[in-house]
Amino acid sequence: MLHKQQQNQQAGLVRPGRGFRRGWVGAVAAVVTGALTMGMGPMGPHGDGLSPDITAIMHKPAYKHAQWGLLEIDNRTGRIIHSQHPDQFFIPGSTAKLVSVSGAWNALGGDHRFTTPVQAVGRRNGSVLNGNLVLVGKGDLTMGGRTAPDGSVSYTTIDHTYANDVPGATLTPENPLAGLNRIARQVRRSGITEVRGNLAVDTRLFTSYAELDPTPTPLIINDNVIDLLSTPTAPGRPAQLSWRPQVAPYRVTSTVRTVAAGGATDIQVSASPDGTRIKLSGTIAADAKPVLHISNVQDPAAFGRTALIEALARAGVRVTARPTGPNPADLIPRSYAASRYLMYSPGCVLNSRRKRVLSRTLVDNVVHPGYGSSFQRLQLIVEPLARSRQERASVWYRTYVSRTLMSAQRLVV
Repeated sequence: MLHKQQQNQQAGLVRPGRGFRRGWVGAVAAVVTGALTMGMGPMGPHGDGLSPDITAIMHKPAYKHAQWGLLEIDNRTGRIIHSQHPDQFFIPGSTAKLVSVSGAWNALGGDHRFTTPVQAVGRRNGSVLNGNLVLVGKGDLTMGGRTAPDGSVSYTTIDHTYANDVPGATLTPENPLAGLNRIARQVRRSGITEVRGNLAVDTRLFTSYAELDPTPTPLIINDNVIDLLSTPTAPGRPAQLSWRPQVAPYRVTSTVRTVAAGGATDIQVSASPDGTRIKLSGTIAADAKPVLHISNVQDPAAFGRTALIEALARAGVRVTARPTGPNPADLIPRSYAASRYLMYSPGCVLNSRRKRVLSRTLVDNVVHPGYGSSFQRLQLIVEPLARSRQERASVWYRTYVSRTLMSAQRLVV
């Protein structure tokens, strides 16, 4: 695994403890774990049967002061294929993707499609549901918000989730609320025009850990961030602001002003404690490209609930409950045996997400470079999904990941 964290640290593009979570993942017939760190002595030998294409990258000037660690093990036989500095501690950075993505890949299969069901809890009287709708979070990583017309998952060279850390982040063209809009249309097509009750989001798939940044949650809309795009106008004039997804009660204001070409582009973002009031301030040069920032969604379940209620209204379905406010988790039934399965949003295929490793994904960040890693964190999302699919996959997953982590533990500290 070839890691670019050092280059970004040297350029001042990476915050300490977070890392630039970017990389690639190949077919996982074997377990490969590698990382680099700075100032750890001379570069070790790179013979060891490695491909010249790999050693050419390792000898680039950008890695002059780097030390490489590599451990490749045949998962079937346990035979060590390649090994360099296997007993040296490293900051794992994006190489942790090899553990997390391969674990999900093998437990669920590359053709696994994330789906997000909606349950009707109550009694139906014609077009009226006397009861509640429940959106059941199933760990969909995009909720249709990046699905291109051909069904692939869209991404950009520098993902929007890095906008506060790395210059040049851009947005994909898709609507981040597309999945919820699709669900709302399905509800309307089922014949329901009014919900005399409430709408809740079921987040019981797994427990989130606030210390992880970003925090993985069972329901994610737009990577749980608000996109804030500032575009310069004429010098002395306010910059143009656009933001998405626009969901109540979120409000965004900007006092960013355009300055002369060549002037300073310096924009700050602040938010209220609950994240719903966001303010941008500063300056942007007249000749600058649009500048993207993000602000975190503090309560993804409440955000998703309101976003779906608003999507239902656009589709012609009225929910009598107040659209904003906390997620009414107390309305979620213990089981859905007595409820009606209305519809679901077909989400991304795991194979597509494997190819798009630039984004902040659940399975990617369960093993997070800024906070170390553990079997329990990797277990967070993959095992509940595997268990819901088949117990055999879950048993295999535990065996595979335990073996993988034992191989990687010297690199993950």
